[in-house]
Amino acid sequence: MTVSDLKKIEFTSDYLEKTVNQNKFDIGNYQVEEKNKVFSILNNTSGEKFIIFKKISGKAINKKILQELLQNNRTDKVLSGFKSKEGKAFNARLLFDPNVMKVTMEFEKNSPNGDKKSIHDIVNGYEVVEKTKVFEIKELATGDIFIFYKNNSGKTMSLKMVKELLENGKTKEKITGFISKDNKKYSAFLIFDSKNKIIKKEF
Repeated sequence: MTVSDLKKIEFTSDYLEKTVNQNKFDIGNYQVEEKNKVFSILNNTSGEKFIIFKKISGKAINKKILQELLQNNRTDKVLSGFKSKEGKAFNARLLFDPNVMKVTMEFEKNSPNGDKKSIHDIVNGYEVVEKTKVFEIKELATGDIFIFYKNNSGKTMSLKMVKELLENGKTKEKITGFISKDNKKYSAFLIFDSKNKIIKKEF
């Protein structure tokens, strides 16, 4: 092996080490590692780990936006460049809840009564939009879109129940108020089948 070969190996090693170090950085009390599709984050105080996706509703989340979220729990201003599933552009402010380590959206919506604030939730890698009759859910990792109907066997599904299903795969308690085809009331746990993207019941 020549001196030239050794220098090439040393240069490559230094370059790789520098590249790895560039992908790891601190923001306040958080250790951040930038990966292909996510920022992997460690809370130094609690030891808890979580992720923030690098693209939310078509909007690229850069280090500046990430810094604002982790330091201020919100972006400094309303951001442009988001897109709905229909391809329509919209603006929103991103919020970060450090208690549950989730990013949500706050945006202005035109209504007959003027502007109305709405929350666009991101739960455990799923983007949730509440509509009149359904919860429209997008799996951010794959882009797959599916829905949960608000009326489930006569029981109205709440956003809280949807969050429990997406976070835990199952409601914490038995849900009352379901009505069978024979018009009989019953209770059941709800279970999220993540493979088939459907809700099942457990009695």
